[in-house]
Amino acid sequence: MTSETPHKESFYHATIISNIQKWFIIIGSLLSLFAIFTPDNKKKCIDITICLISIICFILEFAFSYFYQKAGEEKVKDLVDNGLNSKLSDYRSKDYYTNDEIKNGLPKLGVNSFESVFFTKSIVRKMIERNTIPFVIIFLIYICSIFFFEKEIWIKIFQFLLPLQIMKEFIYLLYFYSKIKDIYDDYKKVYGTTKKKERVPYIIKNIILYEKLLSTYQILTDSKIYRKLNNELSQDWIEVKREYCIE
Repeated sequence: MTSETPHKESFYHATIISNIQKWFIIIGSLLSLFAIFTPDNKKKCIDITICLISIICFILEFAFSYFYQKAGEEKVKDLVDNGLNSKLSDYRSKDYYTNDEIKNGLPKLGVNSFESVFFTKSIVRKMIERNTIPFVIIFLIYICSIFFFEKEIWIKIFQFLLPLQIMKEFIYLLYFYSKIKDIYDDYKKVYGTTKKKERVPYIIKNIILYEKLLSTYQILTDSKIYRKLNNELSQDWIEVKREYCIE
């Protein structure tokens, strides 16, 4: 899998917005930590700054959703174009899927989706491993800053938006991984035990479930992890195809 796709630009914009949010969250957590050791007469300014960061992150979430949904629509069109040789997109991705040996049609559409699920599952698992400790640390800093120090109620409400957002994203990530693992396991069952003539409804079901999962939880896979693991996962995918006699 490479990154030459019609949805690359939209995902790029979504990634930029997500990175800005992450930096704001880091800055907010550092300010919250700093506020713990700051004299009371200077805490008000820090608290207001954190409130502004919370509001900005909340607004950026709408922009992120717009570009993510747009990228998702473009990705679905490209999936169909690559599988069925249609022309829904203005142009087709190059070398994104590695199943050119399979004849165009629903079977190829299913294998392409299976490949996407495999890559996404593997990357999200690494994201969870890498993000768990930072999540706990940042979340605890915010909670301690909000609930263990005297503040006006409106400041607590606005500041609580940030840890709430952090908690939501991490819970979504865990739930997303659980669901995508189920889809991956179901694909293995489809290609491992189901006869070719009986696969069509299961393939369609898994394609719909996968795209619905992406649209609902809006999980943006980490591009750094993707680039780092791309060659390894590409080889692993070849082994998966060999194991399940996909050709």
